[in-house]
Amino acid sequence: MIKTDSCPKCGGQKVKEGVVHSAAGAVHMLPKGNPRSTSSPVLSHYCSSCGYILEWYVEHPERLD
Repeated sequence: MIKTDSCPKCGGQKVKEGVVHSAAGAVHMLPKGNPRSTSSPVLSHYCSSCGYILEWYVEHPERLD
């Protein structure tokens, strides 16, 4: 996961964590080829100054084995 507190685009210091969300709820990752498997929410780190998304990641990768 992210190891910086500053935005590489604007240099801002307001890097925050968020949940990727859709109209139906949080977006979840499922293993390809096994859509009935357990899932994990997709999270991100973003700059609240300029809106740049620094990274996306799966909160619980162990659930996708």
